[in-house]
Amino acid sequence: MTAGLARLSLAALCLAAFWSAAPAIAELRGHGGFVKGVAVSPDGRKAVSASFDYSVILWNLESQEALEVLDDHEGAVNAVALLDDGRKALSASDDGTLRLWDLESSKVLHVFTGHGGKVAGVAVSPDGRLAASAGWDRTVRLWDLAGRKQLFVLDDHRANVNAVAFSPDGHGLLTGSYGSRLRYYELPEDGGAPRLRRLMEGHDFGVNAVAFLPDGQFAATKAPSLPWRCRRTASWRPRAASTARSTSGTSRSGVSSPRSTAIASRSGPWPSPPTASACFPPAPTR
Repeated sequence: MTAGLARLSLAALCLAAFWSAAPAIAELRGHGGFVKGVAVSPDGRKAVSASFDYSVILWNLESQEALEVLDDHEGAVNAVALLDDGRKALSASDDGTLRLWDLESSKVLHVFTGHGGKVAGVAVSPDGRLAASAGWDRTVRLWDLAGRKQLFVLDDHRANVNAVAFSPDGHGLLTGSYGSRLRYYELPEDGGAPRLRRLMEGHDFGVNAVAFLPDGQFAATKAPSLPWRCRRTASWRPRAASTARSTSGTSRSGVSSPRSTAIASRSGPWPSPPTASACFPPAPTR
């Protein structure tokens, strides 16, 4: 096993141990329904949560208090991302829209429309210029946040799209769908149309979440009742296997480690059986 894969396996085992053993230091109460998404500000002092109760809540993590309840959506809120150093938030909803919030004034700055159904996932590029959304109209859409307009519609998926994530360098986009496939797109530096570079299979159930780890060279994927799998760029064949079980029986999603080299993606129903992952690079090294 190479040093990189050894680090990935160790990180996976450490994360599994942390999830099963770490006690909660606080409970933040305020939502009237399932919490479906969360994002933490870069300084770690605030967080936003997205809920089935149609609201987004801004939290002070130090005082463990709700600062604002943002309730402009007309459906369940499925995902939320922060931008502009945590001063703004972008939320995705069952109402088919994305809403851009000014967290300092608690006002809606813009409503992005275009999806023909539920928006299940959202991500903001590292430079804060672009957003990507995953929709149950089987599309991924790219948005210009400054210009407040839709840029591209990616309609390669043949099933509802649940998850999107930008690569750490901002040059790639990973998407996952109920069709058990992940697609990796290259984002040209000149702002041109995204190019599909990888079609990845291996899950036996729908993909619910994806997340890059910092250097973006490998990807870890998990599916119900299957072992961890690691794949390299050259062959795309499994390189290692180890199973990590959640004590709650629920798969963790969208979690990254600053010392690991991977993408994490979640697969299966919610809650799900014991989960596993496959590790593969999304694209050749640039």
